[in-house]
Amino acid sequence: MSRKDAYRRYLKTWTWARKRRAACTIHGKRCAKCGTTRGPFEVHHKRYSKWGTEDPQRDLEVVCKPCHENEHSGCALAVGLLLAVCALALLG
Repeated sequence: MSRKDAYRRYLKTWTWARKRRAACTIHGKRCAKCGTTRGPFEVHHKRYSKWGTEDPQRDLEVVCKPCHENEHSGCALAVGLLLAVCALALLG
């Protein structure tokens, strides 16, 4: 099983559900990125290396759906840009 598949399975567990609820209780229903109080809200891992052992206080944050989508599209964009820069450096 790939790490991505394992992560998707983890998100369906009772352990994740408890940590997600704890993060919402700790951080409240306010987006950590834009500050909106209008949902829907999602819980985001600040560091994916911690999934399964994450601490809701330190490793999770509550974000609105648009900010969560932007966070992940930004990651994809950053990786793409990094690969392009590396490719140019190798060609150059």
